[in-house]
Amino acid sequence: MSLRCVCEDCGKRYNMPDRLSGRVVPCKRCGGDIHVSKSRGSSGSSGGLSIPMPAIVGGGIVVVALIGTLCFMIGRGSTPPANAVADNENNAVAPSNTYQPSRPVSTNTPPRPSAPNTNNTTKAEWSSPDSSSNTSTPNNANPSAPASTNASPATTPNSTGNNAPNSASRNANILPYNEREGVTFGPAGCPVLVSGKAVWDWHQKRQLAILEGEFEARGLTTLSPDGQYFAACDKSPNQKDTTVTVWNTETGKVLFTAPGDEERFVDLMKLSNERLYIGGRLQPTLYRWDLETKEPLENVTFPGRLRFNRDNNALTLDGKYFAAVDSDKLLVVDTDTGKQVAQMASPRLMEKEAPVDEFVVENIEITDSTPRDPRPVFVYAWLRSMSFSPDAQELSAVSTHPRQRMMCWNNTGQLIMDQPFRTVQRTMVNSTLQWFPNRTAWLLANDIVDRESGKVVLSMQYRLSHQQKMQVLDDNHIIGTFPNNTESLEFLKIPWQRIRESLAQMKADNSAYLSPAKPVSVEIVEGFKKTSADAEKTILTAFAQRLGRDGLRVEPNQPAVFRMRFAEQAGDTLPIYERQNAFDFRGRKTDRTATEALGSLIVELVVEGESKPIWRDTLNVSSSRRFTEGINSGTIRKSMLDSLSVNIHQLNFPYFIPKSKELLALPIVLQ
Repeated sequence: MSLRCVCEDCGKRYNMPDRLSGRVVPCKRCGGDIHVSKSRGSSGSSGGLSIPMPAIVGGGIVVVALIGTLCFMIGRGSTPPANAVADNENNAVAPSNTYQPSRPVSTNTPPRPSAPNTNNTTKAEWSSPDSSSNTSTPNNANPSAPASTNASPATTPNSTGNNAPNSASRNANILPYNEREGVTFGPAGCPVLVSGKAVWDWHQKRQLAILEGEFEARGLTTLSPDGQYFAACDKSPNQKDTTVTVWNTETGKVLFTAPGDEERFVDLMKLSNERLYIGGRLQPTLYRWDLETKEPLENVTFPGRLRFNRDNNALTLDGKYFAAVDSDKLLVVDTDTGKQVAQMASPRLMEKEAPVDEFVVENIEITDSTPRDPRPVFVYAWLRSMSFSPDAQELSAVSTHPRQRMMCWNNTGQLIMDQPFRTVQRTMVNSTLQWFPNRTAWLLANDIVDRESGKVVLSMQYRLSHQQKMQVLDDNHIIGTFPNNTESLEFLKIPWQRIRESLAQMKADNSAYLSPAKPVSVEIVEGFKKTSADAEKTILTAFAQRLGRDGLRVEPNQPAVFRMRFAEQAGDTLPIYERQNAFDFRGRKTDRTATEALGSLIVELVVEGESKPIWRDTLNVSSSRRFTEGINSGTIRKSMLDSLSVNIHQLNFPYFIPKSKELLALPIVLQ
């Protein structure tokens, strides 16, 4: 019997043997914790502490220090400490900034966009920057806001507890979706999608064809911008000798198959309206096929050693230009000649963690005097996604080094935007960056990032057990699998006008209970016993940094106060186990024991004029299961405080809570 489980950190799924029932084991991908659920009738131990086993070397005894040397494998209980401040009658008058939007009565669908005209997308050629040019942000870096969507949404309570018009409406018409079979979207404006093997006209909700033959649902797939062609691999990623098949979506018939190569991976697979492009990690060579003649074209070898994978390359819609990383350089090359046409300016120098007093900067102007990263190789190594704008005028990318950041270059390689940003989801594994056609925003995985403010304005709740799919259809609509319905594809109309109104009012001093325009206070009130000095320092430092990410300043004696109560106690006393290495799941039981440390933090936002908190949350944390240092009461408690700090950084609350019932709290979170 096998038990299905998932890593809490990276989302990788496992089938664990029954003997590991109720245990906590490390993930082979990221080293995170995997909680193996108990099988029926299981009564095994809740886990223990692992220490390295001794080995005889030359007649002496030495300690073998391997990966995961000390792993505290203790079960985490969901029950908060008994002396934690309990939830009482002082409940918040409103929920957090999440709500479930109701579906509108109307079944009108978004207007069907025409396929992108890729013959005219490149209005200006990509070229190397002129040393004498002005590197400040050009006028088109922040295009004007889109027109009103004129939505007529239903009424739903917003995050302040007021009844405000619903902020986002889903179309009642949906399309079928099976997570195991997967779904493929084209770029914004593509008139079709492929769900499993079925080709759908997403506007008319009409099935056009069923693709003949087979392909690997977990492998790479792609659609041409006009939706006429679909390509898929016959194997999952990271395998050599992978063939690529191209279908005609109108008929469902196979157009041709590009043979695999025993020495080549398929890490890159893209379609323009005229060609198929394939690349692998071992050679800086782009393999091309003509879709009309079905014949291979001359291969193009790029300068240097460009790296190909799903995250660090981009192709313009017309297939004319290709962007990829060559060690410490980000290059744009011509796909016909292989020649470099532009080198992107280096990202700016950025600290790993923003100082407590650093606010989220809006519209950072990149000038020649801006300090540049002397070693951009690490920024490029941690790229999560890259994309050309639909008109091929700009290139944007997302990296997590040294923290989450959004970068954008114009078509001469000038860096016109480079700033940190915050996403609601915990990780950015396999993120996809998509442009809205008018270039005022991006869709990054489950989050919509407004370009002008640099803030997430709408987010779909992230679930580790489900890989959500989202795609930009046009400037005002996205389609995807939403948190409450993961078995269908639904449409979402984005209320851009109301979002812009909230962003504009966010700059006013007295328009909101909570806003970057006005400071807030932070205080710790006593629970059943006085909070220790080290715990208080951990809480205040982490919370100030969390507020700083959203541009919220901390000052004393403000009308808005984040009030916190913290309590801690001892948890269960558990046995210590001795491990040979990180993959020694069972380990050897010793005669030692250790007592876990538990903590509970209640956070409330209290404002003048309201008798009850307008927002609240509770964090329950426990000490770690894995250690790389000596295991004692001090290190165990420190690991609990470290976990508390991490959880405070991940607190999800709005950065803007308006007083007016007509404004929206931001970000909007769909759950």
